[in-house]
Amino acid sequence: MVRGAVLFTPGDRPERFDKGWAASRGRLILDLEDAVAPERKAAARAAVAAWARGSGRRPLVRVNAIASPFFAEDRAALAGLALGGMVIPKVEHANDLDTVHANWPAVDLFPLIETPRGLEEAVAIGCAPGVRQLLLGALDLHADCGIAFPHPALVAHARLRLVLASRTSGIAAPVDSPHPSVAEPAAAADDARAAAALGFAAKLCIHPGQVDAVDEAFRPSPEELAWAREVLDAAGAGTGAVQVRGRMVDAPVIASARAILERAG
Repeated sequence: MVRGAVLFTPGDRPERFDKGWAASRGRLILDLEDAVAPERKAAARAAVAAWARGSGRRPLVRVNAIASPFFAEDRAALAGLALGGMVIPKVEHANDLDTVHANWPAVDLFPLIETPRGLEEAVAIGCAPGVRQLLLGALDLHADCGIAFPHPALVAHARLRLVLASRTSGIAAPVDSPHPSVAEPAAAADDARAAAALGFAAKLCIHPGQVDAVDEAFRPSPEELAWAREVLDAAGAGTGAVQVRGRMVDAPVIASARAILERAG
C-alpha cells in the first residue's frame, strides 16, 4: 500500500522522472492519461517504458481508461515491465479490471473512483482480483455530478464511502484526491489532514511542492503519539480495566492507539 504523499508526473516529461522519484520518496505515478495530450501519448509510453526498464525502479503508472482508444497501446507498451502498480481511471464495475489483471496478474491495481456509478460499486471493485487500494478522483466526480468543485458535502460523502468500501473489501485504506492548488502547500496539507481524520492512508499530489506538507499531515502529532504510547503502556501492564486521561481503555481504544503508532512507522 502507499502512505502519505503520492506524486503524479506527466509521462511525456522524462526529465522529471528522477526528480519526481526523489521528491516523492519512491511514491511516484507516471501519468499516461490526463496529463498527456493525445498527440503526445506515444512519446509518453516510450519514455515511461524506457525509464522503468533502465532505472531499476518500480513506479506506479496511470494508464488511459480501459474504454478509451488509447488503452490497447498502453497495454502493448507496458507489457513485461516490473511496475509498482497500475492506476486505472474511470473504474465503474469490478469486471472493468478483468483485462488489466489478466495482462498484469502480479501487479497491484489502484482503481480510480471518479463517477457516481464507481462510488455505488466501490465494494465490488475493492474485492476484484489484484486491487490494492481505491483512489478518489473528486474533480471528475464533481464534473460528472454537475456540481461545482469543491462541494464539502460531496467530498465528505465520497471520502466516507471509499473508507467504508475499503474496509468492507478487506483492502488497505484509500488514497485521497489531489488538491488543485500547486501554489498553496498549506492548503493541500489542510485537505490531507481532513482526509486522514476520515481514515485515508494517502493523498495524490500534482506538484513536488505539495509532497512534504502532505506527508507531514499524515503523520501523527506529538500529542497523538504520546497518548498512544500511554494507552499501550497502560494496557500492557495487565491490571485489567484501566483509565488513561479519564477514559476507559478497552479493545477499540487500544486498536486506535496501535493505528496511530503504525501511521508513525
